[in-house]
Amino acid sequence: MRAIELFKTNTARECAKILRMTHGEFIGLLETCRRKKLINGDWKDTRIKTPWTFDQDLKMIQLSGLLPRSQIAEQVRGVKSKHIVKDRMDTHFNSGTKFLHGMPKAWVVALFGNYFSDREIITTAGPKSQNSATCFRIIPWVDMEKIVLSECNDETVISCVLAMANFQRFIFQQDDNEILKTLKKVMRLHGKRTST
Repeated sequence: MRAIELFKTNTARECAKILRMTHGEFIGLLETCRRKKLINGDWKDTRIKTPWTFDQDLKMIQLSGLLPRSQIAEQVRGVKSKHIVKDRMDTHFNSGTKFLHGMPKAWVVALFGNYFSDREIITTAGPKSQNSATCFRIIPWVDMEKIVLSECNDETVISCVLAMANFQRFIFQQDDNEILKTLKKVMRLHGKRTST
């Protein structure tokens, strides 16, 4: 079949264009071929099958929310895929990556009426991480802990922030100043400034 031969050297979208099909129609054709055992379902599967190590999981968590997921996947697993990190965090840690290392600017403003920009870290992670306007702006949890203890009366907020600060200490196994240095170093290494 011409479609199968094309798919050996082209992406599904490229094949669909060559065959004047929609992408969905081409995927449907491939699925039908797989069901009829004309092709093996995993013959073009290039995913890494080796199990994740503890060190890889830890590195992924330490970088999550600071760098784009595709960059984390490349550093940790050697592949360019933004989905591998998201899927791993969802299925194995029941967590997202977005605010793993700090409280976002909007939350700080909502809770305290102002933003402590002298403590912020501007990450390269975000919906359009190449555009700094959409990158996450966070205050690290270990810094937020000091802020909520001095400026907040809400026990729920205090408990949540303390838990996240302790989590940050746990994954880095460092004191607060060293954690802040590490977070800022990650951002400097990847060409992003921090406010402090």
